[in-house]
Formats: sequence, structure tokens, C-alpha cells
Amino acid sequence: MRFLRVLGVDSLEGFSSMKWGIAALLGLEVVLAVLLTTLAGVSGVGVETLSVDDFIAAVFGGMMIYDPGAHMPFTLPIVWLLLMALILFLPLAYPLRDLTGFGLQVLVASRSRRSWWLTKCLWLGLYALLVWGLTVGVAVTAAAVVPGQPPCGVSQDVAGLLGLDAWDFASTPRSGSLRAFVLTGCCMTWALCIVQLALSLWVRPILSYAMSMGLLFASAFFFHPLLPGQYLMAGRSALVIRNGVDPYMGLMLALVMVAAGVAIGYMRFARMDLVGKEFTA
Repeated sequence: MRFLRVLGVDSLEGFSSMKWGIAALLGLEVVLAVLLTTLAGVSGVGVETLSVDDFIAAVFGGMMIYDPGAHMPFTLPIVWLLLMALILFLPLAYPLRDLTGFGLQVLVASRSRRSWWLTKCLWLGLYALLVWGLTVGVAVTAAAVVPGQPPCGVSQDVAGLLGLDAWDFASTPRSGSLRAFVLTGCCMTWALCIVQLALSLWVRPILSYAMSMGLLFASAFFFHPLLPGQYLMAGRSALVIRNGVDPYMGLMLALVMVAAGVAIGYMRFARMDLVGKEFTA
């Protein structure tokens, strides 16, 4: 019961402290959905062909696979990186904020560093659910507003509008459903947030954030199944293109990252001297 009370405090304090950031994230996703609708209308693709998965790809499409050896220009996925930068930045401050103040009172009330740490990790899981719940909510709403009832999946035409690899589809003219991509993306978001939190116990939170963003930039530049950013881009999923990454492999990688981040972070946190320590960005 005490554990649930601490988790409830985390949910109340943590989410209330980032309400404007969450509103900004929602606003960005709405803008991306409107832009896709506009592009589909002016390009002749037709807004009636837009599915829920098309709108999810408009938010988390990412970029096509980049091959440095092919001497092709590298186009930075600015929108995707901006989205991920916001998602990883929002939970950066709260878990370790002011442990000499209110946070320390919560730690004392929990009577266990293990419980305190686990509630923070579970809170990050709730945050990941919120992030992807907003995305699915925007996609479902947008698909309901536009006319027509297309099947699931991302269409080749939409992939072309989004700058993805429309010629390497796993099935034509529309890819498979993105349900597995959403599940994996949610777990990978949770994993990255936990790893970022664990790193914050060794370095300043802003440095752990910089490391996380560096990892995502590497994921955009290099195509490797062990780079977590691959599983946050629909344009690189095997559900969409033939040579994409397997979402279920990404799910296993995310769960390994979660377990490792929780365990290693706790071992560090259990031995930390918190007296007189401030955790700031």
C-alpha cells in the first residue's frame, strides 16, 4: 500500500510538473497530422485514403535507411529528432529533482530506497504509455475526421509524401498494421527514459540527456538492429519495408534495457550519499 501511495505521489507531482510540455507534445502531433492531411489533399493522394497507421507514421515515421557507402546525401530527420528530444527531455528533471527537499521526504516516507527507485521506474513506464496513448489518440481522431475508411497500414503514397522508402514495401500497396510497432515503440521509450535516469546517477541529467540524443542520432545515421532508435521509426520497421528491423526483436531489446537500467540504477542509488546533494540539470 505504501508503494502505491508513493507511485500516486509520483504520478501527481511528476505529470503536473510537465503539463505544459505534454501540451506542446500534443500540439506538435496535431500539427503533423494536419500537415499530412494537407499534403494528401494537394498532392492528389486523397484524404479519404488516410488510415490510423498513416497518421502514426506522420508522427513517428523517422527516415528511410541511410547507406553511407552508397554516397547518398544524409538528410537529418529533424521532425523526428525534435519529437524525440521533447519526449526524452520532459521526464528529465522530476525523478531526481531536489532530493534534499520534497523528494527526500517522499524517500523517507517510503522507508526503502528500493521502493523509491522502483516507483520512479514505473512512473516512467506510465509516462511512456501517456506519450504513445496521445499519439494513437491523435491518429484515431484524425482518421475519424477525414472521410473514408481505408484498411490498416501505411500506404505507399503516404510513405512517399513523408520521404520514406516507398519502393521497399513489405506488401503493396499498403503495409501491415503498425500495432506491433506501437507496442515496441512504447516499451523502447520506457527503456530509453530508464537508461537516461540511471545515467543521471553518475553524471548531470543534462549530460545523460545529451548521451540519449547522441544515441538517437547514431540510430538515424547507422542502420543496426542494436541501436534503439531504429524501433522508434516506422519507416525502418519490417512491418513497412522488406529489409526493416523486426519489432519483436526491438521489444526484447527494450525489455533487456529496462531490466538492466532498473538493476544497475538501483545498485548505484542504494549506495549514494544523498545528504546535502542537489540534483539539477
